[in-house]
Amino acid sequence: MSKHTILFACGHIADAEVEGSEYEKKQKLIYLKICGRCPDCEKKYRENRGATSGEDR
Repeated sequence: MSKHTILFACGHIADAEVEGSEYEKKQKLIYLKICGRCPDCEKKYRENRGATSGEDR
């Protein structure tokens, strides 16, 4: 497992731990830079998603 500081797609900079083969690590880092949310934005997204899905029921 390796730790990297990344500029996520959301525009925030945060550390991310990436594991796997060298190829898998490289692919994961590319994904996080293009499509990924930083841990704080991901948490907010999941909270909002949970709140809205609860209203549908």
